[in-house]
Amino acid sequence: MGTTAGRSGDAPVRSGLTASLPPGGLVAPHGAPPFSRRHFLQGAMATGMAVAAGGTLLGACSSSSKSTTPTTAKPAHAAMVRFAIQAAEGTLTPYTYVTGYPGYNLLTMVYDTLLVLDKDNKPTPLLATGVTVSADGLTYTLPLRQGVTWHDGMPFSGDDVLFTYNYVKQYTFSRWTAEVQAVQSITQSGNTITITLSHPQADFMVTTLSDMPMLPKHIWSAITTPKQATDATGTGPYKLASYVEGQRYTLQANTSYFLGRPTVDTIVVPIIPDSSTIFASIEANQLDGTAATLDPSLVSQFQHTPGLAVARGPGYISTMLQFNDGQGALANATVRQAIALALDPKQLIQTALLGFGVVGNLGYAAPGSPIDVGFVQYTTDPAKANSMLDGAGFAKGANGTRVAGGQPMSYTLLAKSTAPTDIRTAQLIAQMLTPIGIDVTVSPLDATALDNKVWPGFDVTMGRNYDMTIWSWSAPIMLAGTQLGKLLASTASVGPDNVGGFRDSAVDALIPMVDNAVDSSQHKALLMELEMQIATKVPFATVYYADLLYGYRPAAYNSWVFQAGQGILQKLSFIHLGSS
Repeated sequence: MGTTAGRSGDAPVRSGLTASLPPGGLVAPHGAPPFSRRHFLQGAMATGMAVAAGGTLLGACSSSSKSTTPTTAKPAHAAMVRFAIQAAEGTLTPYTYVTGYPGYNLLTMVYDTLLVLDKDNKPTPLLATGVTVSADGLTYTLPLRQGVTWHDGMPFSGDDVLFTYNYVKQYTFSRWTAEVQAVQSITQSGNTITITLSHPQADFMVTTLSDMPMLPKHIWSAITTPKQATDATGTGPYKLASYVEGQRYTLQANTSYFLGRPTVDTIVVPIIPDSSTIFASIEANQLDGTAATLDPSLVSQFQHTPGLAVARGPGYISTMLQFNDGQGALANATVRQAIALALDPKQLIQTALLGFGVVGNLGYAAPGSPIDVGFVQYTTDPAKANSMLDGAGFAKGANGTRVAGGQPMSYTLLAKSTAPTDIRTAQLIAQMLTPIGIDVTVSPLDATALDNKVWPGFDVTMGRNYDMTIWSWSAPIMLAGTQLGKLLASTASVGPDNVGGFRDSAVDALIPMVDNAVDSSQHKALLMELEMQIATKVPFATVYYADLLYGYRPAAYNSWVFQAGQGILQKLSFIHLGSS
């Protein structure tokens, strides 16, 4: 349901898998050997993933990165791939795409960033040929790639870079504006861009340079209502050839792409809300793949059906019980703590995910992700939960439901109707809360209706109208510790993704300290403190991280690259990043 830009989709990460599903790889089609990939490097913080202060990132991929290639024969080129999504993603401009996944992934097929995260989530040159960072972490110097053109043939230049940064400052967008506000100045000298920050940003390489798409000045200088933009002209490997509203997108290869011709000529992206219809269409050879995560109950079927395969790896997508932190008794941290104690994540994983997931961390960070600084063990203790609620004065009524302020502690739990695992999770949570005297009714809603209650207009200043919801944030939050503040800060400019309305002065004071710490040890210590604050005050309860599981047809295309946290539908699967 969201990243810093919108919903994440069905929140699907690792552990508890059968031997036939090797961690971080592709499950090969029936009778074929497995497709392996290098494991994501655990614990890489911003300075390790990118460039240490005073260092330089040169225009080449890491020599230590091994090529991810199937052991079976694979097509190096495909004329067409049909890859379904479940909901429309607007007009695919940086201001109109809807979800963090798969919307942002599709957006970056059309638009490019200055740097790009490789399959191990390390910043790598793209529109910039490298970057040098000053020792104090305030100045970033980026030479730009020559000969790059926009899809309409106009040349890309430093003017576009300067324009983009100033435009995002002027026209607020939650994913990037907060980071760009730290830019004190941006200048151009010849073909080199110099960005000076007013204060250090520990994850600037990840959250901005590798994440914010460049806008064409010659088009966007005339756009004053960016959320209504329809012109998707980028520099990316694909052009948006057509969009039939509510039905499909067609992406056409940019044959002039600066890293060489993309590996697929045409990508057709039909919009099919029902996941069961999607999976059946893949089996019937009417689709070649999907952004929808495979229902765990179908993994074995796909694995053993000739012509089908399953891609699997860590998703870093947090599935959480998100509270409306200002709603009645839910505003009381003791109530939220008790609810968290009543939940049994292991049972949720075994029942809802059939074991395809890892237990949540009350401090939010997924094990093995770049922001994992120490796992906060999830404890299940309904007896203690009851004791805490008794001690706080929330007595049980005659029907067993507790009372707060004269009102029964009865709540509605929202879940996305097109996400079977979310619905199963919600139903199980409702059952787990009954013994502690909290009555929960599960209400499945379509994605738009759910968002309108939890995050209307994707603008936290518009309030919220819900009790609890099954909610997810996609991978970008797990890639940089500075992203956590967006979920927690009480002011909308710093916390544009604080969909629960959480307010805490100690957390507000800690967030800028995490963001500004350039020293890796200091950054890690502060991040650990912030995660402990989350675990203690429970603005939300992260219950699990599901594995990313994708069904696909390898005969149609088998050059997929699994990017940790993003899966296979992203630009790395279609470009020659080694050419950078």
